[in-house]
Amino acid sequence: MIEGLKLLHLPGHIGDNIVSQGNCFVLQTCQRTLIVSFNQLPSHIEPTTDSEIYSGKSAYQFLLETVTGLKSRLQGECEIMGQFKTGHQHYRQLPHSNSHLLTILEKLFKDAKHIRHHYLHGIGQQSYAGITRRLLDQKERGKKVLILGSGSLARDLIKVLSKRYQISLSARNQFAATELAKQFKIDIIPWGDHHHYHPFSTIINTIGAETILFDHQFFCGWPKFDFSNRLFVDLGSPSVLETPYGKEEGVWRLEDLFQLGETLNQQKRDQLNKAMSAIEQLVDQRRLSLSINLPFGWEELQFA
Repeated sequence: MIEGLKLLHLPGHIGDNIVSQGNCFVLQTCQRTLIVSFNQLPSHIEPTTDSEIYSGKSAYQFLLETVTGLKSRLQGECEIMGQFKTGHQHYRQLPHSNSHLLTILEKLFKDAKHIRHHYLHGIGQQSYAGITRRLLDQKERGKKVLILGSGSLARDLIKVLSKRYQISLSARNQFAATELAKQFKIDIIPWGDHHHYHPFSTIINTIGAETILFDHQFFCGWPKFDFSNRLFVDLGSPSVLETPYGKEEGVWRLEDLFQLGETLNQQKRDQLNKAMSAIEQLVDQRRLSLSINLPFGWEELQFA
């Protein structure tokens, strides 16, 4: 069955408008879009010069390495696992989801849990939310934190930071923001009103877009705190900032977080290497087990 798996890998936000349908499963992260189908890729999706196409065993291995966080800039991060789980649940509910693709995705989820439990458990704060908390703890900024956005990363940040910090939320999607505010009992700040943002010494942005949301004037108008007492963490990709300010002025971008994560990663290399080796063995085992479970004649029919 794995031989029928097809995967189109689009880097960045090229596939922002592509959603899961009955014939394909779509997984989007801040770094890539993965389009997964069975037998053939959807005809309405055109590969680009930057895209990569995988099939069969190589497609399954690429997916497994991605879902376990081994292909992320923060190797071993766990947020991608939550994104995959949510996307998988959504795909299962579609009226015309492909049964063979569903079987493969279910095995993929099971294999990813196995790798994380046996090789990546306790690897440390290898997530965007975890690295951000480490940064906030090191800087010892004020206890009031404003999070911008209402997606899965914003939710992860709220979970990780709420025990130590007083969280407020500002998001374009008012419905999602209201649901998060009710669930976690946090305040909502009007979206886009920079005047209400400036009282916060720490702001964390989770929104990625091609437009600029925070220009240099915004940072110059942050008068209540000096450089040593304020922190703006931009986790959006593409970045929505346009300012020459950097870490020295309290503005941290994704690349800065990646460098901080790389420092923390040095002591975890052995675990990551063991996980990669385990994935290669698991892919071979999964390929064999799915082939054994195929109904008679399916190998001939699946490519018809």
